[in-house]
Amino acid sequence: NLILVPKILSLGIEIKTKTDPGYCVPVIKKSLENHLLNPKAVSKVACSYTARESEIVKGLAEEFGSEVVSFESDKISKTKIPMEMTFSPEKKTDSATALALLSNQEGTILIRRSTTAKGLVFSAAVSRSNIILP
Repeated sequence: NLILVPKILSLGIEIKTKTDPGYCVPVIKKSLENHLLNPKAVSKVACSYTARESEIVKGLAEEFGSEVVSFESDKISKTKIPMEMTFSPEKKTDSATALALLSNQEGTILIRRSTTAKGLVFSAAVSRSNIILP
């Protein structure tokens, strides 16, 4: 059987506290799988420019075989999120979701602010581009 898994997902990573890098990969994989998303489809790990060199970001990119993209905090905070948070509708900024959107050319949000008790917050977006086979 031939199974194609296009690299069409972007993860927006927001690190709230010092988090063990070994903790992040299994948690994100499990969350993606719980949302019926294949972790092998992750093409980009997006973060703030200051977090680009962190062990967590590098470890996630290595594990998923994806590239790291980063953005200035100004651009992240000015990104308009196309939906309100159900648990905090007054909050208008959301770094993790903004990063997922920015790295995927305004794609569609699939996971909005998945959080853990250990300081990891992430969002996932899917690219709206077509898959072209040569």
